[in-house]
Amino acid sequence: MARILTAIAFFLAAIAAPVNTGAQTTLQIIQPMARSMFIWPIHVGEMLGFFEEEGVTLEIISSDANIPYTLFLAGGNADLVMMDSAQTLHAHNAGFDVVSVYEVHRPIPQGIYVKESSPYYSVLDLKGATVGLGSNRDLPTLQVALAHEQSTIDGIDTVVVGDAGPILNSVFTKDFADAFAGSLTSVVPLAAHGVRVRDVTPKTVKSAPINSYVTLKSRVEELRAPLCGFFRAWSKGVFIGSRDIEIIAAMSRHPSGVPEQWEDPDYGYQFLHGIADLVIPKGDGFGNADSQAWQAVLDDMLLINELEIQYDVEAIVDRSFQSCANEFNRDQVMAKAWAWMRDPQNAQYVSQQF
Repeated sequence: MARILTAIAFFLAAIAAPVNTGAQTTLQIIQPMARSMFIWPIHVGEMLGFFEEEGVTLEIISSDANIPYTLFLAGGNADLVMMDSAQTLHAHNAGFDVVSVYEVHRPIPQGIYVKESSPYYSVLDLKGATVGLGSNRDLPTLQVALAHEQSTIDGIDTVVVGDAGPILNSVFTKDFADAFAGSLTSVVPLAAHGVRVRDVTPKTVKSAPINSYVTLKSRVEELRAPLCGFFRAWSKGVFIGSRDIEIIAAMSRHPSGVPEQWEDPDYGYQFLHGIADLVIPKGDGFGNADSQAWQAVLDDMLLINELEIQYDVEAIVDRSFQSCANEFNRDQVMAKAWAWMRDPQNAQYVSQQF
């Protein structure tokens, strides 16, 4: 396996564009999706000119490829990637000098969900049941949830059902499975179609940082200026949502936002409110890393034998960007957002009431 990963890394390095060692204003970013309300600071920041103000141009590459994002970093094809905490720990374990520089989402949106009328109220109740998985990556979610209840997956059948809307709807309405292990972003939209679900994941599992922006330690100083600008612009977008989520809704309905997520208005609001707590951090700071939460992820991975070595989580968390990411005038940011809302050209997106 190590030889395969090394070969892929050399291949990516061979096709990589020359690395700009001068003043860099364009950031190449790889993340699971290019646009979504799940990452609303991207389109909000673009629409309000936050990235332009920082002198940062974004080249966002949405990738669902099976090639690990760390190989894009190592090959020079990306400056910054969005990865979950488990992926980051795996990359560190594999010898990559990755470092988490800005925490994006917490608490973890993955969980074990059952329909509201289900007789299951705990993961322990699932013994003898069938659990549908959004993907194979969701099996550890189920294993960790059971481990927190001092149990194992023994006695539970699992099947990959995917997370496409119609199929997932059938999982709950036609009893294709007794529960679903996957992302909150997959199950929230079901409410717009009358399917209500409950989360039976132990609360002790949910504090993990799910997504953060990661780069190579060796490039931190080279990228410091544009990364500071990017994170500050991102923080401004999160701050607007923390003050008034309706501004995010209006901007997301705009053609430069994610209007496809508002084709069904109920879906739009269900999705936005469902993910708001993941995007908006508790407390005043943006992008702040919680060492205890990272340690909890590492402990869980050791618990289910995903890793075998107890690392120092501080080795993969860089807090040096937290100051610049939070250095902005809150009043000026909101003034700009409200000016956009009052602009007559945006009236149709602001005035829509659903």
